[in-house]
Amino acid sequence: MKKVDEHIENLIVLYYSGEADEQEKQELLAWVEEDAAHRQYFYDAGKLWRGTAPHDIDTEAEWHAFRERITRSEGQRLRVLRKRRMTVRLAAAAAVLVAVIFGATILSLMRPVTFATAGIPAEMVLPDSSRVYLNAGSVLKYPRRFREKVRRVALSGEAFFEVTHDASRSFEVEAAGALIRDLGTSFNVMAYDTASTVEVVVATGRVALSPRREPARSLILDPGMKGVYIPGKEKLVREENRDVNYLAWKTRRMVFDNELLTVIVQTLNKVYHTDIRIESRDLGSCRVTATFDRLPLEAVLHILSSTLGVEVRKEGEKIILTGEGCQ
Repeated sequence: MKKVDEHIENLIVLYYSGEADEQEKQELLAWVEEDAAHRQYFYDAGKLWRGTAPHDIDTEAEWHAFRERITRSEGQRLRVLRKRRMTVRLAAAAAVLVAVIFGATILSLMRPVTFATAGIPAEMVLPDSSRVYLNAGSVLKYPRRFREKVRRVALSGEAFFEVTHDASRSFEVEAAGALIRDLGTSFNVMAYDTASTVEVVVATGRVALSPRREPARSLILDPGMKGVYIPGKEKLVREENRDVNYLAWKTRRMVFDNELLTVIVQTLNKVYHTDIRIESRDLGSCRVTATFDRLPLEAVLHILSSTLGVEVRKEGEKIILTGEGCQ
């Protein structure tokens, strides 16, 4: 028998897990009835799903019962022939092979997907068509198919979610002990392992932020609001989001209005994943009004150098800003 198509394997998993809809059942039934080998594969898969090891199967008796069921479903009487010992051994060997293949398929389908970014952000689409923009150094785990009433993913790092609306299934994000429930439709979550807080900023729609173990104790966040969860203290704080550049890591657009250079450097380090340091406190108190729209870091540093009269030098992986400061 040829290798079974991945789509058919998915249908078999859905059928035995009780989650196949009528259309999927009909499609699977048509495939099963195409060929005797298909029927055998489907039957052996069912034995594996129910946890019966192939070597514990009375192959001849089970084959007889299986053929009888198929006969009744087709409305025909098929004569069951007595199998020789060699046939029994071949059937058992085939069952072992199918069990190994199907077992590996089941495990691969049930194992969650892990999507990780390294030095640059990345965009991805979840099985429900929700779109996720993952910042550098972040990890998202999600099922290969959302089968439950809740679409749940796990985040370590930072991501912006654009959730596809589904009234029958809510969307949830687990992050560093916090639970973020989407009430529709886009929001940013920052939950790095090295950070002391989880921060959620809502762009559109509404979001509920709560401790993962106490989902009933939640903050409802509207557009323009930021929710902060403090692990350990189980504390929740709701405030207005005053950081206009909270999505700069995604958009590469930064707007500064009379902003301190220390704050600008913090933003640059986050957006470009660099280690820029200011050598003197006086220089850090300089204020800048500027808009940087998708510029390379070198261009941004050149503008700051020309505007403030600062010197930019590299020391290994570090970028040092030096100067006399601003009057």
